[in-house]
Amino acid sequence: MKILIIGNCQVYGCGLTNEEGFVEQFVKKIARSHFFKVQVTCFVTASLKEAVELLLTLEPQLYKYDSIILQLANDELMLGDSLKTIIQKEMTPFVSYHDTCFHGLKTYCASDINYFRTSLADKCGMKLPTKSVIPAFLSYQLLTATNALGVLGRMNFVARQWKVILQLLTSVRTKVVVVTPFPSLSKTNHLLRMLGSQLIVDACDTMGFTYVDSLNLLEKHPYFFLPDGNHLNVLGHKMLANRLYQLFSKDKMSERPSFLYQFSDN
Repeated sequence: MKILIIGNCQVYGCGLTNEEGFVEQFVKKIARSHFFKVQVTCFVTASLKEAVELLLTLEPQLYKYDSIILQLANDELMLGDSLKTIIQKEMTPFVSYHDTCFHGLKTYCASDINYFRTSLADKCGMKLPTKSVIPAFLSYQLLTATNALGVLGRMNFVARQWKVILQLLTSVRTKVVVVTPFPSLSKTNHLLRMLGSQLIVDACDTMGFTYVDSLNLLEKHPYFFLPDGNHLNVLGHKMLANRLYQLFSKDKMSERPSFLYQFSDN
């Protein structure tokens, strides 16, 4: 069984030790319960834009995979750069969350997911939350009001990029599982994750893609997170791995390998 994983630092369990990430836990469950030999190809990208470029390159080879899991947009949906770049029109060049995460990072690929923990350890920031110049409650209110008017630039950007990503995957739709952005302990970041996740869920519903709604799966509570409040800890990754495996096991994998695609949270 061949699985393709495309995502940010969460896909290899940034801040965790070997075999604690949701991908590794999920694959281990498959191997133990169904005796499948699982081959994982994992791509780590720094932005949605890079994910689009990657899929354009991979498109002729996508049919070779039995399952394709996407976990993207965590970094776009947080106040990693500034409030201004979140609000401004989407035509303004997007500056990704490079200052504390993925500084200068290009797209990486490796079959051994542990590779990322060592090679990218110094590129993915695990900094504790910092205080914004603008009080959190004001940022929250401003983002909420701007989004209500339909002019929140970052949401327009995320919606457009995800539609392109799903269009590129239309030919292998039944093999794709979209994992929506994870919750955050930061009030403003969590708001952005909620708004962005709803756009992704709507796009998946419209285009017929399977998805796992992380915001409904993972409670916004410290026992799911590392100290920075944005990266999941072992328990958070375990919850996600279990949900993916539940989808897997419902279709009697031993009879039909293309199980995962038939079930979702929608």
